[in-house]
Amino acid sequence: MEPSFYCDIVKIESVQRRFTKHIGMLESFTYAQRLDILCAELLELRRLKFDLIMIYCIVYGLNALEFYLFIFLFLALPLPVVIYSS
Repeated sequence: MEPSFYCDIVKIESVQRRFTKHIGMLESFTYAQRLDILCAELLELRRLKFDLIMIYCIVYGLNALEFYLFIFLFLALPLPVVIYSS
């Protein structure tokens, strides 16, 4: 399950920041540079890609969830607070 509250997203992202900083000789680089060197991406970007792929699969029937059920569940549930930065 992906985090839906901003405070959870910030905590998880900070864990990745700290982890990448402790790898070898990467402590002198910025977070963005460390991600480039490691061929990694922001967790927010990964969540966005996953969300888009999941919606595509639902719309085109490539998974077990029917499109009308997805729309019904989407409209019935409160929207989580997810912030995608550019």
